[in-house]
Amino acid sequence: MKHLVVLFLLISSLAFSQSKGIQFDSKIGDYGTLKYGEPAELQFGFVNKSNEDVTIRKVKSNSRSITFKIKDSIVKPGQRSWIKVFYKTEEEGLIRRKVTVFTTGNTPIHTLSLRGRVLKD
Repeated sequence: MKHLVVLFLLISSLAFSQSKGIQFDSKIGDYGTLKYGEPAELQFGFVNKSNEDVTIRKVKSNSRSITFKIKDSIVKPGQRSWIKVFYKTEEEGLIRRKVTVFTTGNTPIHTLSLRGRVLKD
């Protein structure tokens, strides 16, 4: 019985480790200092660490100044992809925004943080 429990735990942990979903290179993006009205873009790279396709279901932001471009909405196992985040610099001051990525897979919600500063001349 003890061996069955150990075997079950081993198989469960192996299955869990194989269905990680996507892993971002970094979840923090820094625009640095931008000029007012200047377009700004960040790219968040990631890889599918699971053994199954992962689908990017939705990307949303807490700001109307942010738009996105997704390279691949379906990411194959081992495949690298990216999400580009564009920021409209129409307000002077600090940039402190969040982007939420909703996916299939073991970790379905990922929060990306954006920071920087917009200055008027």
